[in-house]
Amino acid sequence: MTDNKFNVWKRVVNRHLVACFGLASDDLPDATWYDYFEDELDPVAAIECAIDDAWWDMGDMWTIWSEYAVEEMA
Repeated sequence: MTDNKFNVWKRVVNRHLVACFGLASDDLPDATWYDYFEDELDPVAAIECAIDDAWWDMGDMWTIWSEYAVEEMA
């Protein structure tokens, strides 16, 4: 059952990632997605953790994400 919930949660993560960056989680450097899920982070908070934890050296990820969040999640 948890695997199914994780897969649903991860699809939401990927929808945001593709809409924002044009890439899914499998196309970006590895992040600890299952840990974020187990910590009960919502998909948006998990992406923000991934930006800090795994993608900190990838240029303007925060800027791009912030612009997306303001436009799409307001």
